[in-house]
Amino acid sequence: MSSGIFISVTRDDEMRLIPIETATTDERLTAMKGKDNMWLSSCVDILCKAMPPKGVLEFNLPEQKSEFKRASQALDWYLLVWNIHQEIEKKLKWGEDFFKENSSKEVADWVMDLIIDGCNIRNLNLFDE
Repeated sequence: MSSGIFISVTRDDEMRLIPIETATTDERLTAMKGKDNMWLSSCVDILCKAMPPKGVLEFNLPEQKSEFKRASQALDWYLLVWNIHQEIEKKLKWGEDFFKENSSKEVADWVMDLIIDGCNIRNLNLFDE
């Protein structure tokens, strides 16, 4: 999609108006220096400045629906794991021998409850395909 900003460039010994998005960096810099394009210099200057790189994930829907869902819920999964870590740390620090007084099955059940509760709170399904 074009921004609607065009600049004059010389290509193949011919002056042309082209969308700024299709111009090379050299063409943008040349346009900034040209007298005919002085009114564009601030726009071109902004577009020529280094911008932080962006990461874009693309999915072919509906074929990659499950991959898309996993990627779009990544923050929720991260927060779930972080919360479980915090709860385990609390038990280790303040739990007064929680891990010694309970069997490994009871500890595993407690962790599973944290996982299931966290999934329910964040509307995550552990068994989604």
